[in-house]
Amino acid sequence: MTKTALLKNSTAMEVVKSAETLPAPKAKREYADFDAFVENADKLTAFFNRVSEDEDHLGEIEFEWVEWHEGRSLDLKSAKAQIERAKTKVQFARYTLRDMPFARKRLAEYKRDERWYNRDELYEITGKGKRKKWKLSRRVVSEQIALLLGSFQNARPGTPKVFGRMLTEEVYAARPSAIVLESACRHVRRMQDFSPSIAEVLKAIKNESSAWCDRWCDEYNPDKSRQDLEKAIAEAEAKIAPAEAKLAEREAKARADEERRRLYREAYECIPVDEQRAYERETRAYHAGLAGEQIPGLELKANGSG
Repeated sequence: MTKTALLKNSTAMEVVKSAETLPAPKAKREYADFDAFVENADKLTAFFNRVSEDEDHLGEIEFEWVEWHEGRSLDLKSAKAQIERAKTKVQFARYTLRDMPFARKRLAEYKRDERWYNRDELYEITGKGKRKKWKLSRRVVSEQIALLLGSFQNARPGTPKVFGRMLTEEVYAARPSAIVLESACRHVRRMQDFSPSIAEVLKAIKNESSAWCDRWCDEYNPDKSRQDLEKAIAEAEAKIAPAEAKLAEREAKARADEERRRLYREAYECIPVDEQRAYERETRAYHAGLAGEQIPGLELKANGSG
């Protein structure tokens, strides 16, 4: 068999060489990736709640006794414990500040995943500009319901087609987001042994919608949170410093007073016993006179006679 060469004007197709580097396939999400997305959202929510709590705790730091006059009594032990609690609050806030770069990274991952799980193609979009509205498409709702009901081997509704259609309509009318519906379906699949009723699915959607109200992290701003927390730490430390100085001053005065009392006691013990007793009698008489009481050793007789 002889080979025939292609004619110059032949209509035979030429072989096209493929490019050396093929375009990278679009990344697909695994089933477990959504769970990781939810977990990341929960961790972000917990972290920024921690930031708010740290700011509140730092704002509560006050040392009113710093302005007290010297003659007012101060429980030194209690004051010292108060300063230590304040310093602990500052230290916890610094730990939170240290974790801020990790939160920034988590937030970037969250926004990336949220764009995927809540992408526009899953919605029926109407209107433009401020009048623009999103509603989860009937196709997406139908697919989710079909997957949900198909996950239960014992699913035997009396009229399967009617049940499936009405469940789809009820969910579609509830207007959940794609993320809320995915979360609700996963919850039902994992927590129920039998095929759910329409009411149970709607309840799961309501619960997940409430949970996601706390998880939406788009408004979190790590840079602003860091600045606010740094400011709160600086203000707290500005209160702690004078409190420590005042406490040190009060403690020094307390030590000096105690030393003076010790010297008085030692000097008193050097006085002869008879003189000590005489001094004590005079002291009791003096205080009784000030109080308007009968002076020991001085008996008053009736009719003014002595």
